[in-house]
Amino acid sequence: MSEKNQSKGHDKVEKRNGIFCSYCWLAIAIIAAIILIAGVGVAAGLFSRQVISDAIPTPTTALPTTSSPPPKYSQLSNPRLPNTLHPLAYTFQLDLDMNKFIVNGINVIRINVTTPTNIILVHAIGMTMLTPPQVAKDANFNSQSTNYAVIDHGSYAKNSYYYVVLQDNLTSGVYHIRFTYSAAMSTDLYGLYRYQYTRASDRAVIWGVASQCEASYTRRILPCFDEPALKATFTATIIIPNNYTTRWNMPLQKMDSVAGNKNRYQFGTTLMMSTYLLAFTVDDFDYVEGTTASNTRIRIYARRSIKNDTYFALGVVKNMTEYFENLFGIPYPLAKQDHVAVPSFAFAGMENWGLILYREQFLIYNYYVTSLTIKRGIATTITHELAHMWFGNLVTMTKWNHLWLKEGMASFLAFYATDMYLPSMKLLELFYIDESRNALATDSSPTSHPVVPPVQYGPFFDPISYSKGAAIFQMMRNYMGPNDFLASLKAYLTKFSYKTAVTPQLFDTMTTDLTVIPVLLDKHLNRRFNLYYGASSVGYPLVTVTKDPNNSNKGIVNQVRYLSNKNINPSIDDPSSPYKSTCGYKWNIPITFLTSNNPANTIKADFYKNSSNLQINWPTNTWIKANAGQIGFYRVNYDLSNWNALANALISNHSVLSNLDIASLLDDSFEFAAGDRVSYTVPLNLTKYLTKETDFLPWNTANKHLDGIAGRLIGSRHYQDYAQYHLQILKPAVEALGFNDNGTDFKKEARAEVLKPACTLGYPSCVIAASRMYQAYMKDPSKNKIPGSLRDVVFRTALEYGTAKEWDFLYNLYRTTLIPTERSAAFYALSFPRDPYIINRYLQFATDPKKFHPSNTITVFLFLTFNPVGKDLVWEYVRQHPNYFMNRFKTTRPIVSIATRRLSSQFRLNQVKQFFKDNPESGSSAAAYESRILATINANIQYLNKYGNTFSTWFKQNTKMV
Repeated sequence: MSEKNQSKGHDKVEKRNGIFCSYCWLAIAIIAAIILIAGVGVAAGLFSRQVISDAIPTPTTALPTTSSPPPKYSQLSNPRLPNTLHPLAYTFQLDLDMNKFIVNGINVIRINVTTPTNIILVHAIGMTMLTPPQVAKDANFNSQSTNYAVIDHGSYAKNSYYYVVLQDNLTSGVYHIRFTYSAAMSTDLYGLYRYQYTRASDRAVIWGVASQCEASYTRRILPCFDEPALKATFTATIIIPNNYTTRWNMPLQKMDSVAGNKNRYQFGTTLMMSTYLLAFTVDDFDYVEGTTASNTRIRIYARRSIKNDTYFALGVVKNMTEYFENLFGIPYPLAKQDHVAVPSFAFAGMENWGLILYREQFLIYNYYVTSLTIKRGIATTITHELAHMWFGNLVTMTKWNHLWLKEGMASFLAFYATDMYLPSMKLLELFYIDESRNALATDSSPTSHPVVPPVQYGPFFDPISYSKGAAIFQMMRNYMGPNDFLASLKAYLTKFSYKTAVTPQLFDTMTTDLTVIPVLLDKHLNRRFNLYYGASSVGYPLVTVTKDPNNSNKGIVNQVRYLSNKNINPSIDDPSSPYKSTCGYKWNIPITFLTSNNPANTIKADFYKNSSNLQINWPTNTWIKANAGQIGFYRVNYDLSNWNALANALISNHSVLSNLDIASLLDDSFEFAAGDRVSYTVPLNLTKYLTKETDFLPWNTANKHLDGIAGRLIGSRHYQDYAQYHLQILKPAVEALGFNDNGTDFKKEARAEVLKPACTLGYPSCVIAASRMYQAYMKDPSKNKIPGSLRDVVFRTALEYGTAKEWDFLYNLYRTTLIPTERSAAFYALSFPRDPYIINRYLQFATDPKKFHPSNTITVFLFLTFNPVGKDLVWEYVRQHPNYFMNRFKTTRPIVSIATRRLSSQFRLNQVKQFFKDNPESGSSAAAYESRILATINANIQYLNKYGNTFSTWFKQNTKMV
């Protein structure tokens, strides 16, 4: 499943598990907005994957802890199903009522009893049993069957169990159990859920149905053994109104009419698979079609009005399916492969076998609507899901705590495989932005978790499982060599096809099934990587490289755990974390480096955790760059003289280092400066060479950090010094790349990357070009279309420097368009006018359900806080309308948290304190929020006091006055 995994500019607003507080929705939304505006990474996604909503649960008061009574039967207390029996096959029928949104189901499960038992436990949530469950030797359940008396049945909500108790034990053998039940279709995008979409032909609002079963939502649809290791086959019959069509995992075998103006669809039987891979859709979509070289039928389904925008996706599906079949030597095993663009879907994509579902924008590509970031997201998301056909569907993790086996691998392959098909995107470079950089940031927290947490925790659909997992596989491929790495993957897939596996089994395959094993890894590879990054280790190393004081031709490498807060002891476990170090926060590290006397030669060395340090060759009077190519999952610091030498080398000839090496230098040094490990002059010195840079990766990394500094300085006397410097280094790239939509995809991404800040900072040629393009578009949208690669820049710039006329035009586009990417681009840009009148009117619109859907209120407020004019106006609006927020959300504290998070003056701090006095709220949640809000504003003030003068001095000294 792609988080979706996916942040495409302003298109990612989703999160997932692990959110438990009553105020959590707005807290998550703050994070999401930062991600959206920063335009962070694609495939492995960010943080957890709960869907963002502005619904704020009512604050609750903690009740006294009481001991729960023991369950009725002892087996119910175990959160894992007993191993006395397992499923063999499911045969079920679902009859959907599209008026009452009820599902009537009959599910017969063939089970194999291996240990005598008189209790059968299945998972089931939200179901009403219409008749008592039946247990028989055969599936007929008639008078001629051998039936077994049921003496008790019911639910145990704590573990989502439904229990069936028999009068006598079932001995070893095969039996059948039948459930007849009803359940409501959900509206929360999990299980079998309903949603609405607008049909373009007549603007009619249509109901549709889709599903999301991972990780544990199949139990909402049918009683089942809902654990990944309990694979079985499934046969489905689905009955729906005859004005809809339906799809399932397997090809349709038969369709006939039944009573009530309904059609009955009978589908084929699946291969052995886990319950979380079941999928269903009900809609009136159309499709485009193709066939792979191995004769697999491919269809891409979408709303009829955008069906023709799915041909790019069709090409990716066909080519990447064939690529994986050839790569692994294992054919895709099903006769059909359907991909459906669902208008309302929680994640970027979900790899259901035979019926892969996506959020609509991740299958829809239109040159005039889709940004290059989204285009990249389409390609990598599809490839991510297709990789799961082998890693996840064919071979499944035995337990959810080994989720990284499929998600880390799929995230890795999403870039490495797609790069073969779309080399102009330079996806191997973008892997660093979308995966490595994301994981490094997340895993620097003391409360991070292992890639493979203990079995009682997880699953974690987050950057550790996805992005860090991908980075581990990248490192292993590089260290083992591509041939041995691929050979080990083939052996793993062959050995565990249609079965399940855990992490040690993958590592065992890598060390025992290879004909050529690298000498340095040898038989210790599994133990080594297990300790370094994966199975039980939390965090990653900070590697420090300094000159050997006793030998000028040598260097000394040291390591310590990297934490973003350097004031925390990196050698001890966080007392609030349930995860304890298994390696003393020391790692066996594959060190790679290059030096200026021979920068084309990458040198490898092994730094073992039981060594106090590592001595390496570092010729005198040369600079060194460690972690060459950013292959290893660690950060690197140097002494000041080497940082300065690297900065000077880039100014002299930046081609001496790869884009990946430059990006990692920028990212590491800015992170170190934020944590006071180095002075801010170190990363800023590295940015001076950017006047010669026109590639995307270095600019993306630099802008990420410079924009972060700008956000702290806005409203202060230091901001203009920053703006002049940033514009100075941007100008050559803007002039070199221009405003015309030409070149490769990677060049187009670079163009957008430099135009966005240049236009925002007011570079005249950029503002004029964007404004002219927007004015022409307003005059005749059909004739003067804006290329998708420039649309975000043009929309935002036109509103930043425009009037209410420009804003109203885009607002009307947002209200009327049925194209999701166009709608999201317009929505994002609406938050950036500089005119206070327009901003205040927008705030009024955001709280008027006739102007904006209530679900968008919070996002509007979030986006406006990133507007240099809007951030104060948002706070003023909240401050003046406490009753509105109190009446709607039953609390004001979360919205105050959003509205004040970028305030940085004592005057505003005093206002916030007064607001809390004038609008008191009781309860521990409110108190905690108030404490965090005040701490955030104080931190912003302290940041300016601590770094403001340093920034101004450096920017002034390095800005040429024209």
